[in-house]
Amino acid sequence: MFKRLLKNIFTCVLITIIALVPMITVSAEEAYDSYTYWSDVGDEDKAVYNRPMYSADYAIDSFTLGIAELSKINDITFDQDNNLYILDSASRIVVLDSNYKLIREIGLINGTESYIDAKGIYIADDNTAYICDTEGHRILHINTDGSLINIITLPESNLIPDDFDFRPTNMVIDEYGYTYILSDGSYYGALLYDTDMAFLGFYGANTVDSSLGSVFTNIKNRIFPNNTKKGNSTKRLPFCFVDLAIDDEGFIYTSTGYTDTTRKGQVKKLGPGLGNNILNSDDISFVDTKINTSYNKGSVSKQDIFDIEVDNNGFVYGLESAFGKVFVYDSSCRILSVFGGGMGFGTQVGTFVTVSSLAIKNNGTEVLVADGATNKITLFKITEFGEKIKNLINLTNEGDYMGAKEGWEEVISMDNNFQPAYGALARAYINEGDYETALELAKKGYDRETYAIAFEYKRNDIINDYFAVIFIALAVFIVLLIAFLVISTRKQIKFIRNEQLSLMFAVLIHPSNSFTEIKEKRRGSIFL
Repeated sequence: MFKRLLKNIFTCVLITIIALVPMITVSAEEAYDSYTYWSDVGDEDKAVYNRPMYSADYAIDSFTLGIAELSKINDITFDQDNNLYILDSASRIVVLDSNYKLIREIGLINGTESYIDAKGIYIADDNTAYICDTEGHRILHINTDGSLINIITLPESNLIPDDFDFRPTNMVIDEYGYTYILSDGSYYGALLYDTDMAFLGFYGANTVDSSLGSVFTNIKNRIFPNNTKKGNSTKRLPFCFVDLAIDDEGFIYTSTGYTDTTRKGQVKKLGPGLGNNILNSDDISFVDTKINTSYNKGSVSKQDIFDIEVDNNGFVYGLESAFGKVFVYDSSCRILSVFGGGMGFGTQVGTFVTVSSLAIKNNGTEVLVADGATNKITLFKITEFGEKIKNLINLTNEGDYMGAKEGWEEVISMDNNFQPAYGALARAYINEGDYETALELAKKGYDRETYAIAFEYKRNDIINDYFAVIFIALAVFIVLLIAFLVISTRKQIKFIRNEQLSLMFAVLIHPSNSFTEIKEKRRGSIFL
């Protein structure tokens, strides 16, 4: 009886341990994959695992803050003092300090003005706030205590179409005081205002790409119109901007979101004046290279970069909506790291159900992602590896290849899947004059540009080292060739029996006589 009791107790303990093992394993694993892409490997960029540049730290919600439950987080942003502003859809703003502790809450403006389901909030350098009251077709300019300063509505201008619907979603102000406002559904670009808030026009609209075939089709339809063609024709419109950001130099970055099956050029950097794209990104995909199929009955989920941020060193952070992933790019549009996700489940820290906003702090040392479904804000902190990567890229971009050399060697030893390290390290070896090693590294990293540079330097070195030998050998060869042709001609030695070929070589010695033979006797033609 006692043995049976011990056996039963042992069995229960064993079953409990076996049941707990999977739980322990799951908690120890990362909640998401961190990966990057290799380019120029084949027809498509190749996704590979990489050492995480960011790791999920913890989540912030109404419970941890000790406040009433949030309705829906629509936007988050930082001010100049690293205070975090959380825009709730229920006419509510929650302000946290740099340690994410509650400072205050802002409700109705002046006690009367609501901004239900406002999509965006922007904090200017003077720490005044602009609430993009999307459904109210206006922007509320307020002090941080909630008192109203001004209300911005759609201006009267001949430049604005009569049917234009002013639905502001986001805005930025540059260092000169010019204001850029994004309106939901606008095909014309951002609305641009001067320092006195006078409307100047639209800025930086996307363009419609037309193939040569479509151009001819449009011309044909215009020349030979009929009712069927008119009924079936649709006007192609440019894709709308869905978000914009500004860097410390005043350049405006825009995200177009999901474009079409090409899925390229989603992020642009607009130059001053005409607002043309100076990022050279039209042929670059800023999301996963293959169309993702979700677990929802195999339906295709279209990825789009709907929220972007940019730091002072040109690193761009993009948040895509389909899977809740964060993409990090350098100033050359290379994807450095992808993290987050959740496939719409978001049961662990670092995963999401429905992402709604992105914000960066301290020049990208912290990345915050808001989930509009769970009303949680996840804090991602940069890892030691991520900090090293950003610092080394900055050194390389500044041309300090030798200063970054040792660091890139450490990166490759830590993670040999990080492609930019090979090209950057090859540049350092080029600077040292070790072109053979540079060629090898550039080849490993599929860096065609750096390989071409190293090859050119190596070729020039070979020519310089053996110039005298090559010159003498070439001169001797030319002298011997001429001597051979002269002697063979004088002695009428025919090494070539074919008259046409013989005449071709005779041109080198007796060009006048040879051309006479060709002109008057019609010799030398392969058809005669």
